[in-house]
Amino acid sequence: MDRDDVLSLDLRLPEVLPAAASFHPSPLDRQQREKLFSQCFEVDDATGLSADLSKWFLGAPITAIGRDNMKEWLRWAFLNADMDDPMMNEELDSYITRLEVKLSMSFQPGKSDVKSIRLTLDKVNAFHRSMTCAFSWSIPLTHLYLRFNGFRFYRGSVMHTASILPPRPQAIIAARTSKGTDISYWYHRHTARKELPILFVHGIGVGLYPYMQFLKELNQDRTLEEGQIGILAIEILPISSRITRPLLGRNELCQQLRSILQYHGFEKFTLVSHSYGSVISTYLLKMDDIARRASSVILVDPITILLHQPDVVYNFVTIPTLLL
Repeated sequence: MDRDDVLSLDLRLPEVLPAAASFHPSPLDRQQREKLFSQCFEVDDATGLSADLSKWFLGAPITAIGRDNMKEWLRWAFLNADMDDPMMNEELDSYITRLEVKLSMSFQPGKSDVKSIRLTLDKVNAFHRSMTCAFSWSIPLTHLYLRFNGFRFYRGSVMHTASILPPRPQAIIAARTSKGTDISYWYHRHTARKELPILFVHGIGVGLYPYMQFLKELNQDRTLEEGQIGILAIEILPISSRITRPLLGRNELCQQLRSILQYHGFEKFTLVSHSYGSVISTYLLKMDDIARRASSVILVDPITILLHQPDVVYNFVTIPTLLL
């Protein structure tokens, strides 16, 4: 195989590798869709609604959005559909009429030269990050830093550990095993008498690496008499730049976390989550027995609140950002 063949293989490989099928919620019926539409767009005033719609269309003035543009976006947002279907027109027209009444304007007939954000249909711009980058800093640095600051690592099952790429040496040699077979985590022992322990759920990125300093500072200035606040920081590897199994389903995830909390005696705790971690927090808070244990909840930059507004998706996929 010569150099040209190697280059050809490198270019074609991304086109032939199969992609795992996405999992989506069951489609809503029309009554449910109409209720959702009302919840999304009839709570804001006209100014707020106009600003939100403009941002969904990448900053285009509301007057520049054609009726067919709006239909295309509503078809994606509420009917989970891409292709035009005459059977949908009556429902879509009713939504557009309600928007026009709210905005005191009319969308121009036809389709104008504007583009909307349709997250599940838009092209994904992927950037290559070498395995050398993953090996070189985030894995060993996180392990050493947390270990030095009083945390102990609990690995998942052997099968779970073996399914992770790049491999993690600390998981292979770890003596402590998680009560959740598919969840690894770091634990700082709780000795404080006045404060509750913390369950921390991180966001999308490179695992707990960006949060190391924060986790350390929670106990940094505490005296011996005050004791140490317990911290249970779980690792969500499917959103941590790792090749691994898909994220656990809601019920299984909550069951495994329930076992972990029980093992460490977290009868009452403070739930803290950042960004995507608010999804896991939502799962937990919908489980009555776990919700009763969470005496307080702190959501930092949550993504599960007011998702009909464009800010979360706009910040994730549209605003240019500096990548690691």
